[in-house]
Amino acid sequence: MSNFRGSLQYFGRETRLAVAEFQRAHGTEPTGDVDKKTNEMLNQEIERIRREKTHIVKGTVLHPNGQPLVDGIVKAFDKDLRSEQSLGESATDPKGRYEITYRIDQFPRAEKKRTDLIVRVYDQKNNLLYEPQSEEIVFNAPSVALIDVQLEVGGVRVESEYEKMVKDIGPLLESVPVAKLGENDKHRDITFLYKGTGWPVEQLQHLVLAHRLQSLSKIQTDFFYALLRENVFLRLSISLTESTHIEITLQTKIQPLLYDIVLLEPEVIRNAITRAIETHIIPARVQDKLDGIIEKLRRWRKEAQTYFKNEQPKKILNLIEKYLVAGKHEEVLKVLRKNYWGDLPRLFDELRKVAVFRSGEDAGEAETKLHLADLFGFNEQIIERVAKLENIKTTEDLRKLALLNKSGWKQSLTKSMKKIRIGGALLKAKLIDKHASVLVRKMEARFPTTAFAAQLGRDQKSVVRHHETIARVVSEHPEIDLRTTNIDEYFRKRKLTVGRDEDPEDVKAELKTVQRVFRLTPNYGKTKVLLKEGINSAQSIIAMGESQFVRRCAKNRALTKKEAKAVYRKAVDTHTAAMLVVGELGRYTQNDI
Repeated sequence: MSNFRGSLQYFGRETRLAVAEFQRAHGTEPTGDVDKKTNEMLNQEIERIRREKTHIVKGTVLHPNGQPLVDGIVKAFDKDLRSEQSLGESATDPKGRYEITYRIDQFPRAEKKRTDLIVRVYDQKNNLLYEPQSEEIVFNAPSVALIDVQLEVGGVRVESEYEKMVKDIGPLLESVPVAKLGENDKHRDITFLYKGTGWPVEQLQHLVLAHRLQSLSKIQTDFFYALLRENVFLRLSISLTESTHIEITLQTKIQPLLYDIVLLEPEVIRNAITRAIETHIIPARVQDKLDGIIEKLRRWRKEAQTYFKNEQPKKILNLIEKYLVAGKHEEVLKVLRKNYWGDLPRLFDELRKVAVFRSGEDAGEAETKLHLADLFGFNEQIIERVAKLENIKTTEDLRKLALLNKSGWKQSLTKSMKKIRIGGALLKAKLIDKHASVLVRKMEARFPTTAFAAQLGRDQKSVVRHHETIARVVSEHPEIDLRTTNIDEYFRKRKLTVGRDEDPEDVKAELKTVQRVFRLTPNYGKTKVLLKEGINSAQSIIAMGESQFVRRCAKNRALTKKEAKAVYRKAVDTHTAAMLVVGELGRYTQNDI
């Protein structure tokens, strides 16, 4: 056993941080010091890492027509003479790719060091699609084995929504380019197509806008159609792009809309395209061209940023103009052009330094209004109505919005937008529903602890013991941040008020359990399901192994496969922290690690 405690005097700052993170993930106080308990845990972690060397089998599964098998199930086995051992399974992605990890210590025969590998392929209903022949067994498989599969049956490609719509409206266009279609007093093209084909007006508008974006950018139409159908613009904020869109209609200006797309993070684009392919909104072929599309968008980025830098200050100025001292407009624009709006508190610090506001009260109102614009866009009518309805007067009041659930947001938006027209029409109930969902997620991201406590307090079927007390305690102490607050240290300085029949230490222990899971996935619904499954720490996740954890989450619909893998990777950061410590300390110990 290695003794790390004697090396404490040689610790650097990074090593202490790594030790603290390791301790936090293992449920002990993150002091950064290697005490006896931490020393034991480090040795246990090192031994576990030694035992669990990971092997991989991966490849691609194709239909007979060459199209990828999407959402198929690939299962790997270690084949013996008259028996076999399951190694794990993986779903195929939009390109038909799969990857399965396994460990040698999974084998019941401890002396076996290599696998004789086979894979089978199934559909979502567990129907067998591929059974390997004996000559296809990979004997003594390497640590990374590549097995591609070409299916002999199946492969009828599902026609996408985009392809069906283009085919349906084609005979009705009479040589009019799709990009030129309109809906106004002169031309009722969208109404005509809706009545002639039955396709919803919103989707027809998206198709027209996609063609307009294609005309401007020379990037294929189905790519833009996917982004519009996936409502990626509802998720944005003014700190990310040109504006927050309440609704996209045929009246939406195309150039700024293209710039918004250009400024999207590649990961946001990839996720939206993946979802659109999986739900058959667009054909799978878009995935093959996605890297090239993202590269084309990158070439527009400088132009988009220049536009953004010029236009955004004007919009912000218009929003806060009534709070400014006369004659200060140029000074305000000078500050705004320094691109501080990604950090609104800093932006207002800079504006206060040049004394542009008439009073401290005006400065506070202006800052609050800009934070609301970050949620709702620059429609001042909506901002004023929401602020009045939810009694938002200061930036501290913004935290109240995190208390609203989807139903609360729908009610607020319905009342706020009752008389407001966007693109010449009232906001549709369906879009209000979408906005409500997005706003819940935005506030959950901005004030995760507040949102979590509100949902915990509303839940009458919570799996959290003392849930009402915990919700009350967190709500009454807004300085508590479940992501960072040391619960033991916090309540060492303050009295924890609990119910008559409750033990303060038991309540605190349950809060710490909740915190450990919350740090991995700061979302109430997902934390609740994980706790219900008995998953109460990063260590309990790691103990399962990735395949089992992902399968279990998918089975109980706790997380999507992608989310489950992300949570698992976050849990595995514990290993990284441990290895950082070991690597640093290894230079100072004589023991063999």
